[in-house]
Amino acid sequence: MSKLNKTQIAIEVLKANAKRSLVDVIPLIMSQCDLSEKNAYACYRLRVKADPTLALTGAKSVKAPIKSVAVAKAKAKRTKEVSAESLLPDSEVAKIKAANLARLKAVSSRKVYANVARPEGSGVVDFDADSARAEVSGLIDSLESFKAPKFLSKAQVKALV
Repeated sequence: MSKLNKTQIAIEVLKANAKRSLVDVIPLIMSQCDLSEKNAYACYRLRVKADPTLALTGAKSVKAPIKSVAVAKAKAKRTKEVSAESLLPDSEVAKIKAANLARLKAVSSRKVYANVARPEGSGVVDFDADSARAEVSGLIDSLESFKAPKFLSKAQVKALV
């Protein structure tokens, strides 16, 4: 008889223990195939997926919970989140909010904002908007006769330079 691989051993274990529950069969797969609990369960799932007739018919043939130390520690470390309103009376919360608002206003009043548009200002000395508009329109009219080409050839660039 030839040597069996882990897959064949797992299939034989599943066939031999078809009436037992998954909780009872997983340790058998672990010991005979030299697998961890997680890998033994994964082996069972893969075998059943490949051949559904290997599924166990025992009372507890549903997924067995795999407990790991990290999951247990993570659950133990969880704490209940509590809101500040439930710990302090309403008057205390209102005082804290008022103090925070006052602190924010004090900090923002000290900050100098340079890039803010202000409606009032000294403006430019001797500036007339109408004469400036007339000067700009005159410049545009004088440039309309010149038409710049979109592309220049190498010879034209050399001539310009």
